[in-house]
Amino acid sequence: MGDSKPGAGVDALGGGDCRSLGFEHDEALTLGRAVSGLNAYLKGVSLGLFQPTPAEVKEQRRKMRKDETVTIDLLYRAVPAKQTEEGLRALSGDSPIRPESVKKYLEGKCGIIIPNL
Repeated sequence: MGDSKPGAGVDALGGGDCRSLGFEHDEALTLGRAVSGLNAYLKGVSLGLFQPTPAEVKEQRRKMRKDETVTIDLLYRAVPAKQTEEGLRALSGDSPIRPESVKKYLEGKCGIIIPNL
């Protein structure tokens, strides 16, 4: 079932790669969660469950953003992120992903314990 190895959830979501690239623990959690979501979306596209957003609409959305975002290339995915008071955070839509929500999800759904570092 779940893997209680410390840090296993971070690795499961690609966070281990983030850590090796120099990102902090909470930064790695949010980036890993974003990659996981992108992977799920691309799987849905490949199965015909979702239609990708046309490039013109994506460009309009990008121009409408108030805060500057950066794109982090991670595991062959372009992950949008921005700097917050707590550090760099991957985005879900326009909202920064909270590390606490990633930990809660991994512990509740996967049985993976993420230690506080």
